[in-house]
Amino acid sequence: MRLSLFYTVNKDVTGLSLVWLGVNRATGDVNGVEIGLGNWVEGAAYGGQMGIVNHAGKRFVGLQYGMANIVEGDMTGVQWGLVNWTEGFMHGLRYGALNFSRGPAVGAEVGIVNYNDGSFKGFQGGLFNYAKEMHGFQLGLVNYTKSLDGLQIGLGNYNGKKEPMEFMVLANWSF
Repeated sequence: MRLSLFYTVNKDVTGLSLVWLGVNRATGDVNGVEIGLGNWVEGAAYGGQMGIVNHAGKRFVGLQYGMANIVEGDMTGVQWGLVNWTEGFMHGLRYGALNFSRGPAVGAEVGIVNYNDGSFKGFQGGLFNYAKEMHGFQLGLVNYTKSLDGLQIGLGNYNGKKEPMEFMVLANWSF
């Protein structure tokens, strides 16, 4: 167990790391739970991060809960925050105002804006949903994809594949 008032840094952490008014930082990996205003892991994190800003470098498995949740590598689990950002593969559930992924994703995203720059398999629900390739279901005010294999329901639905229709009001589908 690691307790601190403002700032703490270790190479690897196993167990609980708690900083009352500051930042937890690990230059290696974390296996456990980090609670603080900020939680920064340069390696992989397995467990949980709870703070205003949560960051994992190589990989994250578990729960990130905070205002901003950032994973530079792959993420498996749950991100719950105002902004959820994943650079690698996302597998799980994301709930927030902005959910952003660069890599492929499998799971569900619920938010105001859901943006996936890769292939998405699953469900996107929000005011604006974007997936480069969508395999599943988009439910929102505006749904946009360059390639649809599934169903879109919303006021405006765009399918760049153009099968059966490129743009439809209320519903669009392609299977």
